[in-house]
Amino acid sequence: MSKAANVPSVVTSTVVVALVLLLCSCGGKEPLQFGNLELSGKTIEDSAPSSGVAPPKDWPQACSLIAKSEVRSLLPNSKVSLVGKRVEVLKGRGVDYTVPGGQCQVESHQPGGRSNYSDVVWIDVMAWGAPNAVRVRVRITDSSSNKDLGSSLGPQQCAELGGANGLLTPTVRCFQGPLAFDVRGAVGAKTEIAGATSEGEEVILWYDNVVKPVARAVAAHVPI
Repeated sequence: MSKAANVPSVVTSTVVVALVLLLCSCGGKEPLQFGNLELSGKTIEDSAPSSGVAPPKDWPQACSLIAKSEVRSLLPNSKVSLVGKRVEVLKGRGVDYTVPGGQCQVESHQPGGRSNYSDVVWIDVMAWGAPNAVRVRVRITDSSSNKDLGSSLGPQQCAELGGANGLLTPTVRCFQGPLAFDVRGAVGAKTEIAGATSEGEEVILWYDNVVKPVARAVAAHVPI
């Protein structure tokens, strides 16, 4: 995965655990179907400072940026749950800072499957503050593996960082007013997606039909 310049790496055990579960998940008998995003109309409180970046303890909870109903509209025949995770951001050999609830793990259970972790989308809050300060703190490096998506997904600016990696989709990094955030997903090893003829196609379908719309939903929760 491509790294943003001047941003400490985010290390969470939840991603590793989730990927292990993905590898041993059991596929369902009913192929996964996609729906169309239906926004909830909910927004979070605009508590961002007028200058600088807020302390991590004051950043919005990642799971407050998405509604279950929005995810269900994208996955109409799946069971959905939202799990908030604490994020430790490392710098050098130690923890630079901790973001309480900085990650939201969106778990989707395929119909007929036996694992509650069949398919996953992760939403990570990267920064919260004055828009100019947020864009200085969280950057997108110039790289041939990155793709500028502009405002095509809904947020003011997004970029695709790197490409798919096995069961993992590319990461989408977005800016919406005071918020910088990342969205990435993973498809279960035994997931069956309607219309897909290969594992690679399943990852791209998950990216186009779930990860990208989730980025749009997150942006819609942020007042600008």
